[in-house]
Amino acid sequence: MKQTMIIKNDTLTARQIDNRMKKIQMLDREMKKLAEEQDALKDEIKAFLGDREEYETENFRITYKREVAHGLDTTALKKEHADLWELFPKNTHRRPFKYAAK
Repeated sequence: MKQTMIIKNDTLTARQIDNRMKKIQMLDREMKKLAEEQDALKDEIKAFLGDREEYETENFRITYKREVAHGLDTTALKKEHADLWELFPKNTHRRPFKYAAK
């Protein structure tokens, strides 16, 4: 259901941009509300599951198991071994789209 609109950069008026931004704002609010509703439903199911790690219904198989994630404490590494930290730089470039209402 993805809708794609291809418009040349110089064809939008300030009013059209404003209208699109208002729609983006509205969609952001709706998505936040839907995410909160989804989280609440998941929390209900997790409370039902308690210590159970798996549960099956007629239509779904649900797993709720503990997992261990292994990561690197970059703050400690930088502090304790700054020399190593400098040997492996990783630069990322991004261009985030941000907005704020006036």
